[in-house]
Amino acid sequence: MRGSKVYQEYLRDIEEEINILELNNHIVFEPFEKAITLEEIYSKFDVMLLLSEYEGFGLPVLEAQSHGVPVVCSRIAIFEEILKQSAFYVNTDFTSNEVEILIARLSDKSILAERAYAGFRNVNRFSWGKMSYETLSLYQAF
Repeated sequence: MRGSKVYQEYLRDIEEEINILELNNHIVFEPFEKAITLEEIYSKFDVMLLLSEYEGFGLPVLEAQSHGVPVVCSRIAIFEEILKQSAFYVNTDFTSNEVEILIARLSDKSILAERAYAGFRNVNRFSWGKMSYETLSLYQAF
């Protein structure tokens, strides 16, 4: 697990939930490193988990996919729009049974490989060049 530890109470809640669900052997907290590349970050992980209730666009999930890391994310509109069928989705009110099913699926290397491949295909729909062209076209339309 990598990310900001600014919200200490939230972090404690996550750690408590990890303990309750006995996931300590599956989830590792990565220390913050100032000088690290995206390749180095994503090479350390088997899966990217982003259980956000709100996202502006979702660059972290696309970054993960571009580095071959399968994505598990919240079932929110923006993720469903940009990731389509290339990710594993989790409802925000998930049950322990749903967590067990997800862990079983994530333990299957063939399922992970399929999602990683689907992620590569998905991320190819996006590029800075395409975004720039579409933005310029919008400006020119006015």
